[in-house]
Parts: sequence; structure tokens; C-alpha cells
Amino acid sequence: MEDAALLHAALAAVWPEVERRLDRKGFEAFESAVLLELRAADARAAVEARGDGLRGSLDALFAPYPDLRRLVDAELDVLALLGERTDALTGTHDHVSALRRLDIPVNFVTDRAWDAKRLTFGGSRGTGDLAYGRAVLSIGDDRRMGELPKPGQWRLRLGKGPATGAAGAPAVRYETQFLGQVAQESDVDGSRSALVFVHGYNVDFDDALRRAAQLVYDLDFHGACVAYSWPSAGKRSAYVADEGHVHWSARHFRDFLELLLTRSGVDQVHVVAHSMGNRLLVDTLTRLDTTALPVGSGRLGQVVFAAPDVDAGVFTQAAEDFAGRADRFTLYASSKDKALIASRKVHGYHRAGQSGQGLVVVSGVDTVDASRLDTGLMSHSYFGDKDALLGDLHALVHHAHSPQERFRLRGETHAVGVYWSFAQ
Repeated sequence: MEDAALLHAALAAVWPEVERRLDRKGFEAFESAVLLELRAADARAAVEARGDGLRGSLDALFAPYPDLRRLVDAELDVLALLGERTDALTGTHDHVSALRRLDIPVNFVTDRAWDAKRLTFGGSRGTGDLAYGRAVLSIGDDRRMGELPKPGQWRLRLGKGPATGAAGAPAVRYETQFLGQVAQESDVDGSRSALVFVHGYNVDFDDALRRAAQLVYDLDFHGACVAYSWPSAGKRSAYVADEGHVHWSARHFRDFLELLLTRSGVDQVHVVAHSMGNRLLVDTLTRLDTTALPVGSGRLGQVVFAAPDVDAGVFTQAAEDFAGRADRFTLYASSKDKALIASRKVHGYHRAGQSGQGLVVVSGVDTVDASRLDTGLMSHSYFGDKDALLGDLHALVHHAHSPQERFRLRGETHAVGVYWSFAQ
């Protein structure tokens, strides 16, 4: 692996020059090819405990650019001469791949108050007006992404850099600028799609952006990424306060979603809400009739309720109201979710994100019991933590597959219909 590590380091040193010399289209194609080859080398090393073949592959990639190849060779000579063998450049393939990241743009909408001291949005309510903007998140690249091509707006970064999930200062934009940015980033392969992520309880603004970036990376989503961040206090002890904040934010989210559907030019909007964030989504779906929007508006595609901290009875009634307002509704639930178990004790009623005897099975919503996948902090983070669940979401977002078509799901009989679970 020493050879592969040194090649990573050499590429990192010359990468700014590569970006400077190639035009935008040429650079995007070249960095995608380099990224796929680096992933392939990591995969070979993980299986065979050796990293050979990378140098030859890079020879082929750099063949059209002999001047740049000479820069790489010169950097390799310098590293060899200096005896550069630090922990960051040697060791396992995991150490090597840690030197590779992708900068992912996240468009955001928030009704949080601005924190002038921290130069970011805080955990209290703003004026009620929505703030729009954009941030770039650094996400570590995983060799398991394999041959999946990256979206053009993601930038490959090599060498030492910010920790995974680190974000630059959020850049606040005007509403029209935000809509234009979303329209531009959504227009990939003619799909014109966007994915909106709504976080849950105990999530601060920066963490909301990190989760959105990680989600679109894991799903290899090529459209526009949008994070809606309501003013969660970002503290485990602030559950009751967060309930008030999310209720206050409901109308703002509804206004935003209508704006996105009617004025961004996006054809299809997917929405993934987690935990308490589902209260915003359920309220909006019952009040916003997406089938009655002006001609030319976008439509709701895949709507995902992930571990919803919503009263099960309220959700069941609401499902009757929002039926038909999206291409498909999917509910992920678990019998082991400790956060939802605690919420049930507080409220006295079953939560829509819980399975077991109170599992929500309602017409028009595909319910998936994810209990077999349940791990993580307070057993509430199985969403986004498991390959099987991410694979299921990928089939939803990319292919609009029904449960019958999705790998590893099996039908289960329920008193009022059929639900789905992950086969062991």
C-alpha cells in the first residue's frame, strides 16, 4: 500500500494545478475518472492486501496530459527523496482512502435565528422569515461506492483536509438566487430533480447540513440537495422546547415546499424527513394539495417518513388527507427505537415510527419494519446507518421501485393490509 499512498500524496500536491489547466468540462470528466480508479485500487487492496496496478492506471489516465504526468512524477521523486512515510501516507487502505474527500454543495432553508458570534444559525427562532443559502460539506469517500459516477457539482479533494462533515461558513442568498442555484443543480441527465432533507430533534444547524450531505452521498443522488433546518435547540434535554419549535415552523416549511414546487423549475421533488421533522412534513402534506398547483409546477416524487415521532393516530388520519399527493409514500418503523419508546411514554400514545402491535399500516403508504437493522445511538440512528436501508432508499429514489421490486423486502400480513420487512 505504500505505493498507492504515495501516489495519493503526489496527486494531492499537483491537483490544484490540474484543476487550473483543464477547462471545466474536461476537469469534471478527468476527476471522475481518477476517482473511480482510486476507489478500484482501494477495493483491490482490501481484498488482495496489495495496491499494485494503480500506477499503470494513472499512466493511462494522464496519457493525454504529459505535462501533468511529469508533475506527478516529480512530486513522487520529491516524496521518495524526503522519505515521506508518515502515518497519513502509509498503512492500510483505509488510511489511504481517508485522504480522499468529496465537497458536496448543500442548499439550505431555515427559520432559525442568526448567531452573530458563531457566524452560523443557532438554536432559537428567527423572525419567521425564511433564510436561504448554500454551504459546502466535505464527505469522506468510500471505496464501496465503486463505479458509481459522481455528480458534476461534487468536487474531488485529495490529501489532508478538513474532518469529514466539516462545513465552510454558510453563504446566505436571496430567494431568487437560491431558486436559480437549485434549478441549475437539479438539471442533471434531464431529470430536473431535488431531494429535501428535514432533520429531527436534537440537531443543530451544522449537523443538519452534514446529515443532508451524507444522505445524498450515500444515495449517489445527482440532483439538487436541499436541507430544511427548523430551530431545534440541538440538545437532548430540550425535547419539549423542540416540540414547540417544530410546531412554530410548520407553516414556514409549507410555504417553502410550495415555493420549491412552483417556482424552481424542478420537475420532481423527493422529501426525506427524520424523527420529529416528520411533524412538519405530515402537517404540510395535509394542508398543501400538490395536485392543485399551477400548470408547470413540479410534483412530489418519493416521500419518506423515517422513524417519525408523530402520534400514530394522527398519522393514520392524515394519511387519508394526503393520499395521492406524491408518487409514493414510504414509512420506516422499528420496534427497538429507544427514542420513540421514550416519546411514547411522554405522550401516552404509540408513535408512527414504532412497529410491533401498534404498527401503522394504512392505504397509500408503504410501511417497512426496519427492526432487524436497528443499531446506533439510542437505537434511533438506524436511518442512514445501514447498507440495506440505504439500498432500499436508493431503489426508491433512483428507480421508483415498489416494495415488491425492492431487494430484501418481504411481505407480511397485517389485520388491515400488508406491510414489509427486511429479510434476514
